[in-house]
Amino acid sequence: MRARTKATAKSPEKPRAGSGLPQSRLRQLGDELLRLTEAFGWISRNGHDIMLCRGRSRDIFGVILPEDATMDTILAFFSRSGRAALRQAIIACLNRGEPWDIDLEVASGPGKGNWLRASGTAMDIDGVRHLTGVFRNVNKVRKIENRLARETREKTLANQMLAQLLDVLPNAIAAYDPQDRLVFYNKQYPLYYDKAAPAIRIGEKYDNILKCAVENAQYANVDPAKAKSREWMRSRLLRHKKGMKRDLVQQLSSGRWVQVRERKSSNGYTVFVSTDISGLKKAEERIRLQAEHDSLTGLLNRSSFMKEFGDFLKHRRRRGTDSGCVILLDLDHFKSINDTLGHHMGDALLSAMAARIKDATRATDLAARLGGDEFAIFLPDVTADNYEIVAEKIHAALTKKLPLGSETLHPGVSMGVALVTSADKEPDTLIRKADTALFKAKKAGRNGWRNFDKALQQRRERRRYIINGLREAIARQDFDIYLQPQISFTDRAHAGFEVLARWTHEGKPVSPAEFIPISETNGMILDIGRIILAKSFSWFATMKQRGTHPGRIAVNISPVQMKCAKFIGSLHGALEMYGLEPSEVEIEVTETAIIGRDEDIIERRLKELADMGLEIALDDFGTGNATFSHLKRFPIKRLKIDKLFVDDIGKNAENTIITQAIINLAHNLGMEVIAEGIETSAQNSFLHINGCDIAQGYFHSRPLPLPEAEKWLKRYHPAPPRRPVSAVI
Repeated sequence: MRARTKATAKSPEKPRAGSGLPQSRLRQLGDELLRLTEAFGWISRNGHDIMLCRGRSRDIFGVILPEDATMDTILAFFSRSGRAALRQAIIACLNRGEPWDIDLEVASGPGKGNWLRASGTAMDIDGVRHLTGVFRNVNKVRKIENRLARETREKTLANQMLAQLLDVLPNAIAAYDPQDRLVFYNKQYPLYYDKAAPAIRIGEKYDNILKCAVENAQYANVDPAKAKSREWMRSRLLRHKKGMKRDLVQQLSSGRWVQVRERKSSNGYTVFVSTDISGLKKAEERIRLQAEHDSLTGLLNRSSFMKEFGDFLKHRRRRGTDSGCVILLDLDHFKSINDTLGHHMGDALLSAMAARIKDATRATDLAARLGGDEFAIFLPDVTADNYEIVAEKIHAALTKKLPLGSETLHPGVSMGVALVTSADKEPDTLIRKADTALFKAKKAGRNGWRNFDKALQQRRERRRYIINGLREAIARQDFDIYLQPQISFTDRAHAGFEVLARWTHEGKPVSPAEFIPISETNGMILDIGRIILAKSFSWFATMKQRGTHPGRIAVNISPVQMKCAKFIGSLHGALEMYGLEPSEVEIEVTETAIIGRDEDIIERRLKELADMGLEIALDDFGTGNATFSHLKRFPIKRLKIDKLFVDDIGKNAENTIITQAIINLAHNLGMEVIAEGIETSAQNSFLHINGCDIAQGYFHSRPLPLPEAEKWLKRYHPAPPRRPVSAVI
């Protein structure tokens, strides 16, 4: 299409300044440029008449525009909405000089379906506004854009379907980029790892998520309060970064068992899949229980009982005691019950007796059905001093009247008892002893019990002798106290005393290890404890009045005293009577005192004492079954390393390591450590080097009678104590 103009005469063609070409040639070149770009350009002064146009309109509209074409001619190719949009753009450009750039589809004519990009702008020449516009064919661009949009929609739909599919799966799934940032997770991921949920978000680093999980106790066997948790986390991060070659099985704090699988791709991305295997673990546990327990009663079977019993005998030295008692029992005339009432009633009786055995024993005891109507019980903490009481209680519990279906039975039980001695090394030996005693019980008329130990009669007589002597001593308050100094490892200054109870009966000293347990089982410890408290507090007050502060004393309180409702009031009264501050006295309990059925009562008493201002120390730590949860549950401020471990320093590598671990554990929990029973320079140096706080033992001083204790104080002239020490009665 040739150019149209309102000029009345044609001017001769002249080359544009600096171009070197005539205007006609320049127009040809412009037409070629527009053709190559699939464009059609125009110029208008009023937005209606076309002054000049260039390009191949056929490539744009499908037809060659007539010479007298106007903007209306061009607008006719578009739909109503297209025409309106272009008119509004032209008017805005004329009035306000606003350029336009819009996409329009040719709606009529041979070029129908072509997509055009209409662009235009205003240009003022000699004070007159002219419009310049271009229509470009963008079919190819639109096809590319449509294809990209379709591919994007398909990709988005595929991602949505994949996300929905992964959300439906029961597994917890997550993906991390090469920088270890979370880029995807399904809804199960924060449900599995609920303790880490606050940190689970897109873009978060894996180590931050793991840290949040550990700090919030996500894993059942990783205690955040223990130093080992940091070591575990470092190890886990290392496995994660290197890529896990083997699957990891973990138990979460929710009780859920999971199998964790991580795979690192060649591009550095890590896919994390956690599968719930709780059902499998439960099945394994059922299989284990079936293999180790009697199917009828739920008690241990013979093989499991003998194994656990043998393990106790093998490792009992760590407990530092030869305690333990085996009871072998069976039901009297059980065959007649099966014959007269039927085997189903016999099975019901066996199950009922097993339930009574469970009720009569503790979680630390072992109970088994060996076969038929024969049962075995192992009581690891029973000694020669209290086995009779325990045996009587168990026998009484088993022989109570028993309603069973429509019948009421009065079961008879025969029991044989054998005490563990230092010579006993094999469980079979003790079972034979108990079986011999059981035979004696049956021979004596059944429905009773007999013990195997021939020397037990002598011990029973000794026990009665001690009990009678204690009654007389309590009436006369005939108990003494000795004081063993305690020394600070930091500056070798006097820190305080451990108060030791002493008793001499008929001119012969009786060991506290003998008379204290007897007094506990007979309730006399309440009176003895009151006497020891009074003598300790009285001496303490006297030393303060003389200007020599003895440091801090701690009183070792028996569980029997702790369970007594009047103990707190009695202690408070003694403090007031002798003018002692609670901070000058420490209450010390043994490790075994905080374990057992009375834990809740002991916990309440200890918290009451702590609220009064007294500090609590845990004695004999490491010899019992106290766990980390006990240390967190009870208001304990200090741990005492038992003499058993101190004796083994340099001799037994295992116990030496345990000693180091106790010191580190206590310090990590903000507790102090005292080592008792130090007898050699090597022991003292080892404990000093490993950070123990307080030393006690014959290496520093033997237990002192009160006059010598006063002389000791005058040599040291200690200030009021900053550290607690311990007292044992």
